[in-house]
Amino acid sequence: MVKEIREIAATVNLQMQRLVESESEATKIVVKEKMEEDVEGQPGKLNLVSVVDVLTQMLLHNSVHTKIAALDWILHLYDKMPAEMSRETERVFNPALGALTDSSHEVVRRAIALLAETCTCDPTAPPVTDASQTPASNLESSPYYHKFLKALLRLLSTDESLLEERGSFIIRQLCVVLPAEAVLAALAGALAAERELRFAARLVDVLSAILLTAPELHATRRRLRSFADTSTHALFQSLYRCWAHSGVALVALCLLTHNYRHCTQLIATFGDLEITVEFLTEIDKLVQLIESPIFAYLRLELLSGEQSTELRGALYGLLMILPQTTAFHALRHRLQAAPPPLPALLPSSTQHAVPVIDFEELLAHFQRVQAAHRAYRLADRRYL
Repeated sequence: MVKEIREIAATVNLQMQRLVESESEATKIVVKEKMEEDVEGQPGKLNLVSVVDVLTQMLLHNSVHTKIAALDWILHLYDKMPAEMSRETERVFNPALGALTDSSHEVVRRAIALLAETCTCDPTAPPVTDASQTPASNLESSPYYHKFLKALLRLLSTDESLLEERGSFIIRQLCVVLPAEAVLAALAGALAAERELRFAARLVDVLSAILLTAPELHATRRRLRSFADTSTHALFQSLYRCWAHSGVALVALCLLTHNYRHCTQLIATFGDLEITVEFLTEIDKLVQLIESPIFAYLRLELLSGEQSTELRGALYGLLMILPQTTAFHALRHRLQAAPPPLPALLPSSTQHAVPVIDFEELLAHFQRVQAAHRAYRLADRRYL
């Protein structure tokens, strides 16, 4: 009986979606003929306001299947009736944002797709089959794009478990449905001014892990590795100012972009930082990444003879900070396995520091941010 009910419900749902498709075509004809009558007020026409009200209320339902169906319906309406739905975005936005805290990955995935739709919905633009191909300039002009990112940061900062359990998933899904590099840069820009410094450092670690490992950001990683044009340099500096909340994430960014000399200078300042268990744990994770396929190119650069000196200096700096753990021995064995810095066995892919980047100013920025973190921790301890 339950199976039959579900089959009937699925059939009815499909027929209703087809009805909306025919409704949207009829609406286009009405608009084309410049009829001035209110389409929603005509007998037999879809009352979109009431439909959206019902669908958003369903997002509060206990049933996961109900919430998924409601989100699918709203997405379907955006697809078939973008002009009409663009007027309903304000009423859709907050319920969709609330769905990000749902325990179901499928609900969260669809909620992110819906929020991306609210950011990119432009009834005057030609249809885009893949929202991730939306030009970044279109996102910047959207009234909901930055509103969504700020709301997402507030949500993650107020819900610690959401950040730990779902933060990476949410951001990666966002990079699927919107241009990944634009999302990363926008989050970095918003996070650079974050006043809750503990949250900022934790989210930077999450963003760094996504940048270094997520398939969604493969193109961005390759671009940063090449470090070949001014726009890439600008992206690096934007990320640097945000990544300054986490020294280890900053080291990883410098390793990714072949800025080994600055990386060594950066690590040299770690002696002035408070070396916590969390800090050492992040270095441990970085060493594991260095030993992974992601950084295979970096390990091969140890064969670049004298040109690998700066890279060796950075890796030895990490080695000196680590206690004698598994990560310490793994990195030490890697460095011991590399030949001495004699004439290169392989050509180096290292890019020399670009003169237009003021690394001294960036390092000073990192030290200011870390000083703020130190003051924040001291103030926090006074209340314990």
